[in-house]
Amino acid sequence: MDMPATDTRWIIISPSVYVDIINEGKAMLFDTKTQTYFISRSQKMVKLVQRLYEPANMGALPYNENLLNDDDDIRQAIDRGILFLKNISDGGRPINLLPYINLQTDLDCDDKEKEERLKTMGNKMRFLSSVHLYLNCKLRDSQHHSMTIFRNRSYRQYPVPPYYLTNVRISLQALNNTLDQLKVSGTAIINIIVSLEAEEQAYFTDVLGTLSLYDFKYVFNCYDEDVKCLSELLLSNRFTGDYSIVSYMDRFSHTDYLDAVRVRLQDQGVPVVFRKIVADEEDLLDEDDDIGMLPIWTGDNEKFLWDYVMMTQEDIDNTSLSMEDIFRHIKLNASCFGVLEVLPTGNIYAQNAKVLLGNIYIDNIYHVVEKELRENTSWRVTRKETGCKECVYRVICPPVSSFESLYKTAPKCLIKQ
Repeated sequence: MDMPATDTRWIIISPSVYVDIINEGKAMLFDTKTQTYFISRSQKMVKLVQRLYEPANMGALPYNENLLNDDDDIRQAIDRGILFLKNISDGGRPINLLPYINLQTDLDCDDKEKEERLKTMGNKMRFLSSVHLYLNCKLRDSQHHSMTIFRNRSYRQYPVPPYYLTNVRISLQALNNTLDQLKVSGTAIINIIVSLEAEEQAYFTDVLGTLSLYDFKYVFNCYDEDVKCLSELLLSNRFTGDYSIVSYMDRFSHTDYLDAVRVRLQDQGVPVVFRKIVADEEDLLDEDDDIGMLPIWTGDNEKFLWDYVMMTQEDIDNTSLSMEDIFRHIKLNASCFGVLEVLPTGNIYAQNAKVLLGNIYIDNIYHVVEKELRENTSWRVTRKETGCKECVYRVICPPVSSFESLYKTAPKCLIKQ
């Protein structure tokens, strides 16, 4: 006679849930299906989740009623579908496929293992997606000291020209050599940052001749006082490459002619967008101006950033992330990964980094990319490497920003937990 089937009850963690354990004492569980999260400081809940994620358990454990007897967090997780119960007959166990990151080429390891993994990664130039080429600079003027200070704060937070004491520019030969090397990379976009004082216009005309030899998408970045000259040089030299223009304004710009310039450029078929760098409420524009606003850290505008830029609890609660987004947040800085910056001096930095990687006059770009992958000056800096490392929201928040990376004194957050 057949024996009656016996059921085993299992407690299972949903495969749509990402779990972040912080210092063994608290857990953040983000459900990518419902776009909700649950924070637990219950040691019983934390230990249960840790056991569920052990390889031998694969997200499922035999259910024990004692789990629910005195733990509200476990009951709440079940009610919200983060954990669920399932009966399996005849001694079977549930198949639960949990998402894991492929760590075969992960570089968060000791130096010896890192070198071995770097060897297996093949052409590292494929990780390079964009380059910011700061062709030249503007000259400092003692009569415009406040503007120089403000704009040098803006520089590198956004791709705008720096102000130097002496005129410095990337040589045409160095530019040519750099673009040659980028042909074997994953670079799709090259940001050209340029100042077009009268004495720089002949140089830029030669630059356009060099750029036209390469099949990249170019984005020309300049201040508003140079955009008219920039567009005229592009048109007069019949530059036919794939390009667009970003024109930056700030509190020192003269905007009374802006509408006329915009209409003229549109009539000429020049693809241009305007952006304004803002540091306080007086810098803000009306929303219907159709000009994007870019906040910067000046060193003393904390209140402005807190009021208009920093994440709020409501922002966190409305965050929408896929599992791929979360994995990306864990392993790299998506705001700058794959981007290099080349200054007018030839010095090369990873975007948002303060540590020098090399110089285009003496270093090969391949070796620079490899050095960044090895030393991680910015590309793989996540919130776990910052003051956010013990915060429950560290994988939900946006990547580390430029002003956080470049300035230690910049404000970070309003809601750190």
